[in-house]
Amino acid sequence: MGQTKTIRQKPRLETKEENEIMVKKEFACDQCGRKMEAYPPDDSYTTFFIKSCCEKSIERKYECDDCNFRNVRYWCVRHTVIVSASYDIDRELDRTYSF
Repeated sequence: MGQTKTIRQKPRLETKEENEIMVKKEFACDQCGRKMEAYPPDDSYTTFFIKSCCEKSIERKYECDDCNFRNVRYWCVRHTVIVSASYDIDRELDRTYSF
């Protein structure tokens, strides 16, 4: 029977372009206010919310080191807003901000 040789490779370091760097977000613990950091699940998730914004949102829980409270946050992909040429922004603003 032949011998099996184990080949160990060095970990490959991936380089990223400047626009592909993961975005770090800072937020305060909902219970005690301690400053916390959060990183997205991957490079395509760049927006950070307290509530889910759509079906693409990914829920993450961050436990505070001071009070052990579990803070729930949502990561989502950047959304593109498409506005129709027939969209009347002035009418929409009047309707939204009528006093």
